[in-house]
Amino acid sequence: MFKNLLTAGALTTVLFGGIGSALAASCPSETPQPPSGSNQKWERYVVNPKNNFSNVFEQKYNGKKITWYLKFKSRDNACLYKGKSNAYYARYEGRLN
Repeated sequence: MFKNLLTAGALTTVLFGGIGSALAASCPSETPQPPSGSNQKWERYVVNPKNNFSNVFEQKYNGKKITWYLKFKSRDNACLYKGKSNAYYARYEGRLN
Protein backbone atom coordinates (compact mmCIF):
# COMPACT_ATOMS: atom_id res chain seq x y z
CA MET A 1 0.00 0.00 0.00
CA PHE A 2 2.75 2.44 0.98
CA LYS A 3 4.65 1.62 -2.21
CA ASN A 4 1.52 2.43 -4.28
CA LEU A 5 1.17 5.80 -2.53
CA LEU A 6 4.81 6.65 -3.26
CA THR A 7 4.40 5.66 -6.90
CA ALA A 8 1.22 7.74 -7.27
CA GLY A 9 2.87 10.73 -5.55
CA ALA A 10 5.93 10.54 -7.78
CA LEU A 11 3.77 10.25 -10.90
CA THR A 12 1.68 13.25 -9.86
CA THR A 13 4.80 15.32 -9.22
CA VAL A 14 6.25 14.44 -12.62
CA LEU A 15 3.00 15.20 -14.43
CA PHE A 16 2.34 18.54 -12.76
CA GLY A 17 6.00 19.58 -12.92
CA GLY A 18 6.04 18.84 -16.65
CA ILE A 19 2.82 20.78 -17.26
CA GLY A 20 4.07 23.79 -15.29
CA SER A 21 7.28 23.93 -17.29
CA ALA A 22 5.46 23.55 -20.58
CA LEU A 23 3.06 26.40 -19.75
CA ALA A 24 5.75 28.89 -18.73
CA ALA A 25 5.82 31.90 -21.05
CA SER A 26 8.86 33.51 -22.60
CA CYS A 27 10.50 36.17 -20.46
CA PRO A 28 9.71 39.83 -21.24
CA SER A 29 12.13 41.85 -23.35
CA GLU A 30 14.85 43.66 -21.39
CA THR A 31 15.07 46.52 -23.92
CA PRO A 32 14.29 49.91 -22.32
CA GLN A 33 11.05 51.51 -23.57
CA PRO A 34 10.93 55.32 -23.86
CA PRO A 35 8.15 57.36 -22.25
CA SER A 36 4.82 57.48 -24.07
CA GLY A 37 2.14 60.16 -23.88
CA SER A 38 2.11 62.24 -20.70
CA ASN A 39 4.03 59.58 -18.77
CA GLN A 40 7.65 60.80 -18.55
CA LYS A 41 9.02 57.56 -17.10
CA TRP A 42 10.98 54.96 -19.00
CA GLU A 43 10.11 51.28 -18.50
CA ARG A 44 12.11 48.07 -18.69
CA TYR A 45 12.21 44.52 -17.40
CA VAL A 46 15.20 42.70 -15.95
CA VAL A 47 15.32 38.89 -16.09
CA ASN A 48 17.39 36.87 -13.65
CA PRO A 49 17.62 33.09 -13.09
CA LYS A 50 17.92 33.89 -9.36
CA ASN A 51 15.40 36.01 -7.48
CA ASN A 52 17.93 38.79 -6.86
CA PHE A 53 17.18 42.36 -8.01
CA SER A 54 18.54 45.78 -7.05
CA ASN A 55 16.15 48.41 -5.76
CA VAL A 56 17.94 51.12 -7.81
CA PHE A 57 20.60 51.08 -10.54
CA GLU A 58 21.93 53.39 -13.26
CA GLN A 59 22.39 52.61 -16.95
CA LYS A 60 23.69 54.47 -19.98
CA TYR A 61 21.39 53.99 -22.95
CA ASN A 62 21.83 55.75 -26.31
CA GLY A 63 23.98 58.45 -24.71
CA LYS A 64 21.49 59.04 -21.87
CA LYS A 65 21.96 58.17 -18.21
CA ILE A 66 18.85 56.56 -16.73
CA THR A 67 18.24 55.77 -13.06
CA TRP A 68 16.01 52.70 -12.71
CA TYR A 69 13.72 52.09 -9.71
CA LEU A 70 12.23 48.68 -8.88
CA LYS A 71 8.43 48.65 -9.11
CA PHE A 72 7.48 44.96 -9.27
CA LYS A 73 9.10 41.53 -9.23
CA SER A 74 7.66 38.09 -9.97
CA ARG A 75 7.01 35.82 -7.01
CA ASP A 76 7.85 32.56 -8.74
CA ASN A 77 9.77 31.23 -11.72
CA ALA A 78 7.31 32.81 -14.10
CA CYS A 79 9.15 32.69 -17.43
CA LEU A 80 11.59 30.68 -19.52
CA TYR A 81 15.03 32.32 -19.56
CA LYS A 82 16.49 32.12 -23.07
CA GLY A 83 13.97 29.35 -23.74
CA LYS A 84 15.75 26.91 -21.41
CA SER A 85 15.38 27.41 -17.68
CA ASN A 86 12.85 29.08 -15.42
CA ALA A 87 13.64 32.61 -14.29
CA TYR A 88 12.31 35.57 -12.34
CA TYR A 89 11.64 39.03 -13.76
CA ALA A 90 11.25 42.53 -12.37
CA ARG A 91 9.73 45.71 -13.81
CA TYR A 92 11.58 49.00 -13.40
CA GLU A 93 10.63 52.64 -14.04
CA GLY A 94 13.41 54.96 -15.12
CA ARG A 95 14.13 58.69 -15.01
CA LEU A 96 16.70 60.60 -17.04
CA ASN A 97 19.53 62.23 -15.10
